[in-house]
Amino acid sequence: MNLSHISIELCPKPTLRPTAVCFSRKRHYVDIGHFWIALDSPHEFQNKCRTCSCVSNVHMPIDYILEYRAINNPSNYRLNDINDMLHRIYFASAEFSHFLIHGACSTKDDQFMLGLMQMIRTEKNICAKKESNQMNMQLIRELEKVQHEYEQRMHEVASNQDRKTLAIIYDQIKIIRSYSEIREQMIAIEQGQKEIMKQHEVVL
Repeated sequence: MNLSHISIELCPKPTLRPTAVCFSRKRHYVDIGHFWIALDSPHEFQNKCRTCSCVSNVHMPIDYILEYRAINNPSNYRLNDINDMLHRIYFASAEFSHFLIHGACSTKDDQFMLGLMQMIRTEKNICAKKESNQMNMQLIRELEKVQHEYEQRMHEVASNQDRKTLAIIYDQIKIIRSYSEIREQMIAIEQGQKEIMKQHEVVL
């Protein structure tokens, strides 16, 4: 198989009940297209984990499950298009995070940064355990660039005195949702939330 023609396709699947990933448990790694991926083992989680006895703070709630597959087909995106998409995503994410923390006051934590740091830790763990890890090392470097640029963007957003309205935030969501990979993940989230709400309605 020609590696230059391989793409890794993300396959988001909805969760049918409140779910979290436990990071204290041993994770399994799979080699997909010469790229090591850590598989998540979803645990049912409602106030506490119903799958394991680990404490709550080693769990991260997830809204969908990602599966992966290698396809013998290069990505349709050109490199410039990919870079433009990534910049739009984490620039918009900085505005979302700032709005949720300071505008809506719905969280004290920067969820994007927490997720990004967990991704970097996961990749470093992979590189510590797997010898053929050149592509994962490259991903770490790219993720650290994202971290730096995201922090810069957060500083710019915080320095901007113009308050972001809900209308502006919704416009940003529409832009991000226009990317097929993001749209599929958002659809999986919506499907999972609808299913969980149905289950609650039955219980009530």
